[in-house]
Amino acid sequence: MKIKPVVAVDYDDTLIYENGIPNEQLVSVLKNFRKKGGKLILWTCRNGNKLHEAIVNCAELGLFFDAVNCNVPESYYLFEDGHGSPKVFAHLYIDDKAQGNITQAYEKIEMLLNELIYNRKMDEDIYDD
Repeated sequence: MKIKPVVAVDYDDTLIYENGIPNEQLVSVLKNFRKKGGKLILWTCRNGNKLHEAIVNCAELGLFFDAVNCNVPESYYLFEDGHGSPKVFAHLYIDDKAQGNITQAYEKIEMLLNELIYNRKMDEDIYDD
């Protein structure tokens, strides 16, 4: 079974800057990624009301998620017990604390989009049974 490309993205200072302004370029790229069939995880340290606020803020921007702080259901088969892992699985993690820069993230998302559009085999073989 092949899993569609998964991107996990942080909220604070990644999707939304410290001043409350959305990172419009990233939001646009991620909306396109999901529209083309990619899976998107909101991956944040927020919980409770703050987490709800982040989800609502993203929805108001037209950005929706396949999972929040957990794996997408399609990835569960990767784990021996079939229940997933507490660590979120993704092909790409986008976070302001990550090494590298946002331009590299955009390039990786484009590569994942090409995988979706042209159905090319991904670099890693673990996604096939």
